[in-house]
Amino acid sequence: MIRVSMLLSKKKVIMLILIFITLIFLTVFLHHIKLSSIPPNLYIKTDSSLNIKCIKGGYNWNCLGVTKAVDAFSPDQMIYTDDNTIYVYPNQTLIFNNSSAFKMYNEDVRCYDEKLNETLVDMDIVPAIMDIKSVSFNAPVKVGTYIYSITINYYHKGSVQYFIKIVVTQDISSLEKYVNTYIGDNSKVNAILNLLPFSSNKNGIQLNTSKQPFGITVNYSNINLSLNELEFNTLAIFTLIQNVDNITYNIENEEKIETFNITRNVVNQKFNLTIEGLKNYVSINGKNT
Repeated sequence: MIRVSMLLSKKKVIMLILIFITLIFLTVFLHHIKLSSIPPNLYIKTDSSLNIKCIKGGYNWNCLGVTKAVDAFSPDQMIYTDDNTIYVYPNQTLIFNNSSAFKMYNEDVRCYDEKLNETLVDMDIVPAIMDIKSVSFNAPVKVGTYIYSITINYYHKGSVQYFIKIVVTQDISSLEKYVNTYIGDNSKVNAILNLLPFSSNKNGIQLNTSKQPFGITVNYSNINLSLNELEFNTLAIFTLIQNVDNITYNIENEEKIETFNITRNVVNQKFNLTIEGLKNYVSINGKNT
């Protein structure tokens, strides 16, 4: 009798264990179905920042053969807070990853200025990189505030629109110690240029110190740049290098060289060429982090 009772007890224990395991699998399955039924969140970060959550817009989403559609939004329909704003440096790599680790690729990128006017996105500067669960591209090259509308395609699931505010700024603190540099100090001049945007594309400099007006020529290669995009570099050079009178930029790309010349006198009429003026420029065009 005791033996039969023990056998029954063992069967009950085994049955309870099986029921418990079944419930666990069922819970995990239902949770997976729930996660798969709605588009995932998208997060943005840099190599040195935490994840910032993007705002979710319209989408077409497939779950178990049923497609749900929500109309796309325009950037002025979104409310942007610090929770969905990221502060970066010019041309810094931005990395996007999704909360469900779905395979994805960058389907469409639209960039808007602070007044929500659409601006062109140069895909040479903003390359789409396909990955298993992340995509990346580079931030704008000009200091300022931007709204990005990014459409991500998730393989076999659908497309989702997201919005993020990107504030492009400069780290002035790293430049301050070079105030009162003079054009004859090659090491300091090089150090300044290495801290400025596009330093990875810098292809040498030449200094004209034999007679006034003193000048500096900066060569960049494998990049498309306008003089407007070099505005911060220009202000920093004139601010930090006291006796430079003119700057020449040689921009080489696709076997063509474009040259820009600018003088201190012209720039000084529009900008305050002091370290405080440089800080004010950054504070007006983007938040200094």
